[in-house]
Amino acid sequence: MSRTRGRGSPARCIAAMISAFATVHARSPEGGSGGSLINLTEDTGGAPGDSWEDAFGGLTVVQQAVGPVTLNCLGCLVLYCALRQSGWGNKAWYLTLYSSAVTSVVGVYFGWMVFCHGFQEVFSMESALTRGVAWFFLAYCLMDLITGRADYRSDMEYDSGTWHHICYVFILIVLLAGGHTAIFAACLVEEIPTLYLSVTRVNRKTELPLAFACLFFTTRLVFHAVAAYAVLEVSVTFFLIALVLLRQHMLWFGKWWSSHGMQAHVQMTLYKKLGLLGGMVVVQICTHVWLLTNHLARGEIRAALTTEVFHICACLYFTVELLKIVQGSYRKGFIHGAIEEWSIIYNVSWEDPAIEIEALGFNDEDVVLTISSAGCNVLDYLVEGVKHVVAADLNVAQLAMLDLKLAGIKTLSHEQFFALWGRSDNWVFEEVYHSVLRPHLRREESKEFWDKNGTSLFENNIMFAGTSGLMAKLFSITAQLTGAAALLQRRTKPAGKNKVTEMAIDACSYIVSRPWLNSWLAPLGGIPDQQLALMSSRPDKVLSRFKEIVQTRMWQGGKKFFFRD
Repeated sequence: MSRTRGRGSPARCIAAMISAFATVHARSPEGGSGGSLINLTEDTGGAPGDSWEDAFGGLTVVQQAVGPVTLNCLGCLVLYCALRQSGWGNKAWYLTLYSSAVTSVVGVYFGWMVFCHGFQEVFSMESALTRGVAWFFLAYCLMDLITGRADYRSDMEYDSGTWHHICYVFILIVLLAGGHTAIFAACLVEEIPTLYLSVTRVNRKTELPLAFACLFFTTRLVFHAVAAYAVLEVSVTFFLIALVLLRQHMLWFGKWWSSHGMQAHVQMTLYKKLGLLGGMVVVQICTHVWLLTNHLARGEIRAALTTEVFHICACLYFTVELLKIVQGSYRKGFIHGAIEEWSIIYNVSWEDPAIEIEALGFNDEDVVLTISSAGCNVLDYLVEGVKHVVAADLNVAQLAMLDLKLAGIKTLSHEQFFALWGRSDNWVFEEVYHSVLRPHLRREESKEFWDKNGTSLFENNIMFAGTSGLMAKLFSITAQLTGAAALLQRRTKPAGKNKVTEMAIDACSYIVSRPWLNSWLAPLGGIPDQQLALMSSRPDKVLSRFKEIVQTRMWQGGKKFFFRD
């Protein structure tokens, strides 16, 4: 085969791309609304690689890439310099905006082809267009690395910048060499979230709404998972690469959710945010399970038991990774979300004030600064006769709890106060709140909180309100099932050995000694990450203290913290 310089020139490559784009858009002889799936290499009768040689004069991959990649690099450089000279927006995102805009347009087209005809037929559409967009993206990766190192090094993140570009340069070279760039083109719809992100970042905005998360989830997780199993029929190597990329997408999604999705500017309640994330996780898990079972049922990966086990392990692995995102977002966002939404965390104070009073030796000249929590310990310190108590708390709801208790002490009888806080009698609250208690609340935020939440909190039992109340409810159910509840009511320690009680203690001991389980339960008790880390670093100490409480201290008199009626 003779080689001519003109056939391999950049101009010839660009002309071939334009011609291919026009040809692919032409309607096939059979008609149809989805467009034609014309194989641009079928006239040669050979494989994609053979047709590539024929179309480009038998040039090697490197020789073929030099012209279009160089041309695209120059285009990127000219565009970057022009935009930088204009001073518009964040310069670190110029090239990404340009690249994502071009690839998103191509991605929408090929995404429609996938929708109409399926992945396998689109994977066979190796053409000048697919090679051209691969060269274009390769040039973008190289230029973003070069300009980033020269002009915005501090803005180049390793995982989404340097690492990402180097990996894609390698992947694109492999695809170009093998004549499989149609696979890359079929997945370009995944660049739409990058376009959204680029527009936001180039305009120097930092907040990303839930719309971005939904778009990222749909394209980078669900669509990518389906594409990964589709590419398995082409190459196991490409399938493994797709799984590695899927893992990276999950890491990015988890990072966004923890830094943006759980923040206050996303106008949803904490439970709705966690519910939305949980729904996304269920969809992704169902997608993986469906894809896996579909392949198994069709017998496409039954050739070897090890292959079958590998795919099951991959499915389980990504399920665990998604659950980690839920757990991490829940742990990091639960307490902060409750504070931002004025939700009760502590329905009562769980710390024993007797220990602090004994250790600090309060007298009538002391001024005490303390966290408000539910206000219980604040009142204990006042009873000790200190000069003054300053209660501080990040959570308005906790200060409102203390405020209402102080107002009740001033205005209610002992019977009314006990009915309100001891029996959670909503009838008493309705009777005395507006006429008696509300005028004596010290803070406007307290009035706003109780106006909105008072009836529901006392109707549903204030003793189980808030996140720590929910945890107390869970332990209360356990105590009832094991028979410990009746014994606690009578303050009677079980005589001899009770197998059910011992099993319950062993189960609870297992939970408190396992950091991964504690990370789920800790937010319910209002335990922040720093305190959880301390507990996780000393599990033996936590376990011994827990056993001391449940086996000895909780049965002693005067301990008001270990049972909820």
